[in-house]
Amino acid sequence: MKTHFQVSGSNSYLSVGILFLSAMILLCVQARAQILLDSTYINVSTVAQNIFYPWEIIWGPDNSIWMTQQGKVSRVNPQTGAVKKILDVPDYAFGEGSRQMGLALHPDFSTNKYVFVDYNYVGDFYNEPKHHHLYMKIVRYTYNASRDALENPMIIIDGIKIFDGYHDGGKMIISDDHIFLTIGDAKQVEFPNLHPYVMPGDASLPQNLEVLNGKIVRLNMDGSVPHDNPFAKSPFEKTSRNLIWSYGHRNTQGLVVGKANKLYYAEHGRENDDEMGVIEKGMNYGWPLIEGFCDLLAEARSCDTVHNHQEPLVSWNPNVAPSNMEYVGNSSIGEFQNSILVGTLTGDNFGNHIAVLTLNETGDYVVNERILFFGEYGRIRDLCIDPSGNIYFITSNTTAGSGSQGDDRIMKISFDSKKVITGVTETIQSDIDLYPNPLGNERKIYLKLPFSKGVVQLYNATGEVIETYLTERDSFVIDASHLKTGIYFIHYTTATKLEVRKVIVD
Repeated sequence: MKTHFQVSGSNSYLSVGILFLSAMILLCVQARAQILLDSTYINVSTVAQNIFYPWEIIWGPDNSIWMTQQGKVSRVNPQTGAVKKILDVPDYAFGEGSRQMGLALHPDFSTNKYVFVDYNYVGDFYNEPKHHHLYMKIVRYTYNASRDALENPMIIIDGIKIFDGYHDGGKMIISDDHIFLTIGDAKQVEFPNLHPYVMPGDASLPQNLEVLNGKIVRLNMDGSVPHDNPFAKSPFEKTSRNLIWSYGHRNTQGLVVGKANKLYYAEHGRENDDEMGVIEKGMNYGWPLIEGFCDLLAEARSCDTVHNHQEPLVSWNPNVAPSNMEYVGNSSIGEFQNSILVGTLTGDNFGNHIAVLTLNETGDYVVNERILFFGEYGRIRDLCIDPSGNIYFITSNTTAGSGSQGDDRIMKISFDSKKVITGVTETIQSDIDLYPNPLGNERKIYLKLPFSKGVVQLYNATGEVIETYLTERDSFVIDASHLKTGIYFIHYTTATKLEVRKVIVD
């Protein structure tokens, strides 16, 4: 079952492949640091600002936020916002298409102080006559606490060709004592003249097991090949085929481990079908033969013939440009429990927010999507969570040229234990004109809205989302012919407010 966002005044539909979609947009402006979810108040505050070109944040065992920027690793004090640089990468490749910089701490960091950094660097020319010379590598450093610095670099893997640096992936995570690294398709599919096929007759890099582009790879902590990788064979040399864990990827920028050690991914689509799903050993994620779900006639043949194809759990249309994500298990913020939080980067139509994807008990599918901060903070690059359940996110507006210098910041979302409510309440002195109410024989709900652009949602009395619409006009009509007798609530959300009106269907 798929749910659609309908854009008022348009014939287009924004398909989201999930079971039940609640696009409840909860927004925050500078003067409003407190936000009401369904029954929980959260506080939003600034931790640090004037951040330049951020990429990743993780919570460290030293109770600080570890952050990467272009060529730098820093520690951020979450109480004061003070930023202390602990590494300048000497061979980091600066450039428009090569800003990624992944970060992971060793599971035994408290003992060995190992820190892993992946980044792009300049090497020998290849792919003549295009003169590409960008590569990706993972380097392990040792943290010297007395000097507050990363030292003693050791290369884990290098020589990964990424052409001009676009669509390089670069998300790294450690799970079950293995390193997982995403490597993008290097834009080879869209621009084959700039990124030609590596071997004659191959459809594309992502489907070719002899190259690393368009793959997720898995390594042992020392950089060697795990013998149980799906395509690995003796003598287990560090070849592409031996390292690949999954393939058919476009540009995967998010990885997170959830319940039962499930590995989830978030990936950029081309002009549609951004994805979130589960990474399985040896599976093919379809790109460029299949985008999102197998739901188009043009993809039918590929869906029948692509070996080991794995569909996503969510497919966003139009694109939201998902970045990195975090898994929330038990949380004092009840609305976030057993959810994956995904940052998004695209402001067109329906991006620039945090998507809260609530999972079923086993984590096999998404049962609900909640949208936070739609357009309020701009591009959400990454998130991390502290042991108390506070959530931090970082913006990257200057990275895309969409923000002023120093615009980017780290924000904190915390639970307000002093304010908890239950039930659904109607907004007092609402600016929404709603008629007829109770509903008449025409079985249509007419809305006169105070603003032209927002989100309208219809809830039943138990809090289940019945319909979700994006509206671009100040008048709106909801078809209620399918509604049973009872009480319903209409939620209307804009960039500055949330209003709720009750409607009776008799």
